[in-house]
Amino acid sequence: MRYLFAILFFFPVKISGQNLLPLIWQVSSSDTIVSAPDTGRVLQSRWMNLLLSWERQGYFARTGTRRLWTEFEVPITGSKGNLQLQVGLECRIKAVYVNGVLIGQNLPYVRHTKRDTLHRFELPVSLLRAGKNRLSVVADNFAYTGGKSNNRCLLLPAVSNTQESVTFGFDNADRLYLKNAPVIKLTCRTEAMGKADVYVVNDFHDTLYQKTFSLKKGQQELSIDLRHSITHPGFYECIVVQKGRGYKGDVKWFAKQPENITGTTQTPDGFAEFWQESLQELNSIPPGFTIIKSDSLSRGNRDAFIISYQSAGNITIRGYYFVPRTSGKHVAVLHLPGYGYGYRNLEKFINSRENVAELALCVRGHGISADVFHPGFGVPGIWGYQLCNQQTIAYRSIYLDCARAIQFLCSRPEIDSTRLGVMGASQGGGLALATAGLMPDHVKALAYFDPFPCDVRDLIQTRKLCVEELESYRHYYNDACSFEQVLAVQDFIDAKNFAPLIKAKTFYATGLLDDDCPPRVGFAAYNEIRGEKRFVINADDSHVGESDPYTAMFLFLKGALE
Repeated sequence: MRYLFAILFFFPVKISGQNLLPLIWQVSSSDTIVSAPDTGRVLQSRWMNLLLSWERQGYFARTGTRRLWTEFEVPITGSKGNLQLQVGLECRIKAVYVNGVLIGQNLPYVRHTKRDTLHRFELPVSLLRAGKNRLSVVADNFAYTGGKSNNRCLLLPAVSNTQESVTFGFDNADRLYLKNAPVIKLTCRTEAMGKADVYVVNDFHDTLYQKTFSLKKGQQELSIDLRHSITHPGFYECIVVQKGRGYKGDVKWFAKQPENITGTTQTPDGFAEFWQESLQELNSIPPGFTIIKSDSLSRGNRDAFIISYQSAGNITIRGYYFVPRTSGKHVAVLHLPGYGYGYRNLEKFINSRENVAELALCVRGHGISADVFHPGFGVPGIWGYQLCNQQTIAYRSIYLDCARAIQFLCSRPEIDSTRLGVMGASQGGGLALATAGLMPDHVKALAYFDPFPCDVRDLIQTRKLCVEELESYRHYYNDACSFEQVLAVQDFIDAKNFAPLIKAKTFYATGLLDDDCPPRVGFAAYNEIRGEKRFVINADDSHVGESDPYTAMFLFLKGALE
């Protein structure tokens, strides 16, 4: 080994400006993971692709510590130049090793809000070997990504002039295909002969197309005809990993006939009676509507209020209510929160110039309504609270919180009760669907983005982490019911089952890369809505909503309620 290091020291490496690190790594757990990252007894090993989100590959915050590792080769041609390792992984990195040597540790935790974070390490040639080298990253707390991976781990010269590239090309900008699957153009540029491995996977993780293309040096265009391989309605992930002088890759999704999707979840017997009785219970509770002006939030063109009322279980529910200072009766929009969201940033409501009243509701367990009921968002959390009992499961009461908010708006003299809209994203999207279904004669317009909980029986097949989540909640309650009984209870609070009851004009926005609340489950609800409706697909969006679905949803509601 000393001999090899000496050779490398006197005859350093020369490489082109390409990434030397593969995109597909191995993931292991080891009983000596930190002290001996390359020699510890491997307890578990599987593959991981840097191009794909953690969630899609089965990793999330509670996964625990894992060792991510790969092997690479450094060509030796006799010209000076150290290498630079660039590490940008969406997780907490405990340690980074090259050939068993620690080069970095305890790096700052990177979330999806800090995706540009990149740690750089200069690797002296004396650290590298002729032939195989190994890079190991010890990590935990795999960050939530919403479906879009920004994981980067590159090994480059200190000055890089990367010329290699690979990308999928589609003839539809939104990648929506209403009849046949597309013929995709694959554009490859390499600085050496190589290959491109292409996979097409459906949203249930089944590989339906796989082919390896041989590449010549330079740029070339290849055709991938999926018309015979992809025949069913759904959403499809296209993955390419290119190996030329270095490694490159691309990931794109497309949709085929989404309006023909039918969800697995079915309306259970007794669903209508269950919710009729639940609403009767709510109506037996005096609402006790109160409204208190907030001088600190009353700025610009609006007065702001903190509203409260009594809901199911006589629990007090609160929200932020913004009313234009103009005279007359106003259109009103009910905003419903995502999971764990309490409207901490109210500036968009305060600064709005829209002549529309808006109620940002904090359902129980959220924001300023978390003082009495607060199971948190871990285990059991809101979703897992009393999950074995449809009478006491949290979402039964949360949906009633939303229905009472509609009753509040109808009671207000400044509101035109014939022009009420509701909107939300993620959990808020599921709440919006349920609210429009529970109050069909009052909600005239509905807008939602990738909803939850929706078509749960398909959701747990597309986002497989949901199975682990539900099982953890079930174990929290000492396995008081079977997993199938858990799903039977979920059927009663599944947003999809409210869709046939909806009369409102409807707008659905979805992101193709969303693997948190996949577009499949949102369309399962959308396709059950019988009234006037339309949808938009944001081809490069994930669950964090980079395309700003909120603005599109609000504009739809405003137009629908004029």
